[in-house]
Amino acid sequence: MIDFVKLQEKIEDLRKQYNVAGISVAVTDKEKTLFAQGFGVESVERPVLTVTTETRFKIASISKMITTITCMRLVDQGLLALDTPVKTYVPWLQLSDPVATETVTLRHLLCHGSGLSGELRKDGLRDERCLESSLQEMLPGMEMFSRPGDGIFLYSNYGFVLLSYIAQRVTGKTYSQLAKELVLDPLGMTYTHYHLGEIVTYPLALPHRENEAGELYIRHKLSSVESRFGSGEVFSTPEDLCKILRLLMNYGISDSGERILSENSIREMLTPHIPRENDDHHGLGIHIRNFEGMCLYGHTGWLPPYRASIYFEAEQSLGIAIALNTDKPDIREDIMRLILNK
Repeated sequence: MIDFVKLQEKIEDLRKQYNVAGISVAVTDKEKTLFAQGFGVESVERPVLTVTTETRFKIASISKMITTITCMRLVDQGLLALDTPVKTYVPWLQLSDPVATETVTLRHLLCHGSGLSGELRKDGLRDERCLESSLQEMLPGMEMFSRPGDGIFLYSNYGFVLLSYIAQRVTGKTYSQLAKELVLDPLGMTYTHYHLGEIVTYPLALPHRENEAGELYIRHKLSSVESRFGSGEVFSTPEDLCKILRLLMNYGISDSGERILSENSIREMLTPHIPRENDDHHGLGIHIRNFEGMCLYGHTGWLPPYRASIYFEAEQSLGIAIALNTDKPDIREDIMRLILNK
């Protein structure tokens, strides 16, 4: 059994040790959230605003798990297929490699095996309605580092931007509307948001950095590139993210008992598709990592200075979600050790 009183004390000690302004942690089993707690402050300039379980953090690339579930729901509905060439859904698709243009599939994109570039370019602020024109501008000139099917892992943000567009194209809905209808609403993720104008009306952990003297200060800039919603622009809470972990641990069944994804889709997501570094693998939208002898399934997120992670360990049926507003990634590993090595 986890002693959650001691856990709370140890997390607060770690927050101070790492000099993190604000952090939020949630722990879940297959049935419910076991622990959810905020630590520190949303803003060092207004320390009265302490982090609570309702404080939103940018979750960065954990957004890709929402994109994956959205796409897999469309696969279950027969609107998409994992191994059908993307060009079937996007006739205008043009990549710098003609072979890749004709052969890349959803499966390649979801497991980061497409060969597409990993880095986001400075293509400016784009309205969500400009997703198509943004991709048409960027994709043709983007260098391909391998071909789809070569089995080479290359983390690609643009691959998930393209996935969000594919979902948008086959349904006729904006991606954020679609993700809300297919993922956020069915899972009851009421603390998860896409649009910055909505986010700033809720409790929000502001981004913090550390100066040379070790003092924390706020980075007074919050950006949101709407055309990248599928890759990493979502704000959420760890307690909300635990609902994704429970969906995975229960093979597609939500907290309300509704089947959101087929068992086959969950198994596809959790199956190692392509090798990564350090004996890790990637499934479909899922990082499968070896953590001190344990196999964890989940994802991390990093949009400086925000950091986040969600993972579950299947044998213990235990999931952990962490979000922080200061760029100190190692604290996440220490917190997971506290919980998983109980």
